[in-house]
Amino acid sequence: MKNDSSGSAFGILPVVLFLVVFIGTSTLAGDFYQIPPITSFFITAVLTLTCGYHYPLKDRITAFTASAGHGDIVTMVLIFMFAGVFSKLALLSGAADNIVQFGITWIPHQLLVPGFFLLSSLVSFAMGSSVGVIVTVGPIGFQLAQSTGHPAAMILGAIVSGAMFGDNLSLISDTTIAAVNSQNCAMTDKFKYNSRIALPAALITTVLYGIYGNIDLPAPEEDTHHAIDYLRMMPYFAVVILALLGWHVFYVLSAGIGLCLITLAIYETSTLSFLGVLSTISEGLQDMLELSLLSMISAGLVGLIHLYGGMNYILRTLSKRIHSQRSAAGAIAAIASLIDACTANNTVTIIIGSPLAKEIKQKYQLSSQAVASYLDIFAACVQGVIPYGAQLLFAAKIAHINPMDITPHVFYSFVLFVIAGIFILRIPNQQAPRPH
Repeated sequence: MKNDSSGSAFGILPVVLFLVVFIGTSTLAGDFYQIPPITSFFITAVLTLTCGYHYPLKDRITAFTASAGHGDIVTMVLIFMFAGVFSKLALLSGAADNIVQFGITWIPHQLLVPGFFLLSSLVSFAMGSSVGVIVTVGPIGFQLAQSTGHPAAMILGAIVSGAMFGDNLSLISDTTIAAVNSQNCAMTDKFKYNSRIALPAALITTVLYGIYGNIDLPAPEEDTHHAIDYLRMMPYFAVVILALLGWHVFYVLSAGIGLCLITLAIYETSTLSFLGVLSTISEGLQDMLELSLLSMISAGLVGLIHLYGGMNYILRTLSKRIHSQRSAAGAIAAIASLIDACTANNTVTIIIGSPLAKEIKQKYQLSSQAVASYLDIFAACVQGVIPYGAQLLFAAKIAHINPMDITPHVFYSFVLFVIAGIFILRIPNQQAPRPH
């Protein structure tokens, strides 16, 4: 199997087909939210496999399955499964009900949305995983949204925003590691440069969530507040604390599941059967099946984009438009943005785009920390808002809403994009001296 090394516009066919299928079927249905995303992805996959007839069928299937079964994708599917089980057991054990009562009692509703942004930012920075944060903090946010009357999309948007902030800046994030290694940059140098862009964006985002999240809510009824059983809340407390300590998401969720089972053994021994617990675990796994399948189909399409030469086409087209340090930095931003829109994976985006970014850096004498930061930042910006990325897909799954409902509320991605763009515009627009 050989990829199209010269690059071809045909290679971005999967992206075009997805947009045509998604918009077309939604228009026919008369509702953009009526057609499940997995339906659009499945139709796109069938059409993309069929349209690539000038490649051997065996090569097309191999490219699709190899990408769909990549280790990162399987890992993500396992995380989804763990998260589904934890979510269902937390409901069964009473952890969810008590965390809601805790939030209603102690958190002013004006601070709920910015509070979740700050919490998810801290957890993501410590954990180094945006998906891991949404998996752990998302269900708590949704439960509180239901009980307080806040729009679930707004709170989940704040959580996704915080997840992308922490993932972008974290010293242990796979995106950060990929970016600094690809550009031979010191971790601390990238962190300092990246912080100059990310921290102002986070501050503005916090203010925006404070303004738009401070909505008029109906006064709670007299019996809204109930006694809080703090022992039942231990699964959620443990998940947040262990995530802040930087534990891997598998350990975090395993601890949460284990504490849920212990809580059930303490409180529900007389009323709950062993088969009942197994049935709940099964429900949690089944809830994640569609999301897992969607993630694998999406990854398979990325394999076809590679085979058809789509990535090389994007890289070759953008490299022709560079004439100064400013346009060089802008090209790197565009490379990261466009590749992430195609791959829906910011780590993969950095790995694919980094060789050309390094060439541009050397040719136009950009600093390593700037290039590493731009790759990471713009990939994160796009990843946080595309409705077919793992972050929004899982957040939407939590609330049973369409990912596009959450996109407008991911304020951080939009603010970060603007501030990073301003940084690039401040770069002198003269021809950079080229090394001999």
